[in-house]
Amino acid sequence: MKFLRNGCFILLLSGTLLILPACTKQDFKDLADIAKMWAAAHDLMDDQGKPNYVNIGARTTFGISTGDAEADAAIDAGAVVHNFQEAEKLSNEGKNRGDIKKVDAAIKLRPGEFTYRNQRGSMDFFEGNLTKAEKDFAEAEKLAEKYGKVSRLRNIESRITSLTYQFNKYIQNLAHPSADNEEEIKSRYHKIMSDSFYERYTFTKDPSDQIRAGKHKSASER
Repeated sequence: MKFLRNGCFILLLSGTLLILPACTKQDFKDLADIAKMWAAAHDLMDDQGKPNYVNIGARTTFGISTGDAEADAAIDAGAVVHNFQEAEKLSNEGKNRGDIKKVDAAIKLRPGEFTYRNQRGSMDFFEGNLTKAEKDFAEAEKLAEKYGKVSRLRNIESRITSLTYQFNKYIQNLAHPSADNEEEIKSRYHKIMSDSFYERYTFTKDPSDQIRAGKHKSASER
C-alpha cells in the first residue's frame, strides 16, 4: 500500500495520469483520494485539500528537505517526471519548427539525454556547422556508453533517425540548402551514415545494415 500511495502522489505532483484502458472513472477517483490522503499525512496538503506550497516549493526550488524522507522522494520523483515531459515538449517543438533554441532548452533540462544531442547535432549539421554537429554526436556517444549496450544501440538509431529527418528536409529546400559547403555537407552526411549503419550491424548482424552502409559509402565517395 505504501508503494501505491507514493506512486499515486508522484503522478499527481507531475500532473500526469497514466490512462489505462482497464481503469474506470471510479478507479481514478479512488486513486486520487488515496494520493490526497497520503499527501495530507505527509504535510504536503493542507486541511482544505490545497497543496502545501511552502514545503513543496522549498524542496523543488532550493532542495531543502521537508523533514519527511518519503515526501522528499515523492516531490523529487515528480520533478523528474515534469522535467522529462517539458524536455520532450521542447524537443518536439524544436524538431517541428526547426528551432534549435528549443533543443538547447531541452538539453539544459535533461543534459544526460543523448537523443537531444543527436537532434541538435543533426540540425547544426545541415546548417553547415559541421564542427559543432560532430561535437554533439561525440558527446551523445559518450553519454550512451555509460549505460551499456542497449543505450549504445539506441544512440546509433537516434543518430540515424535524426540525420535522415534533417537530410530529407534539406533536399526538399526546407532547411537552407544554399550553404557554401553544400557538397561537403552531403559527402560527410553519407560518410557518417555509412559508419553508423556499419556500427549498427555489429549489434544487429542484420545484412540490410551492411547494404545501407555500402550505399552510403559509395555516395560519400562520388
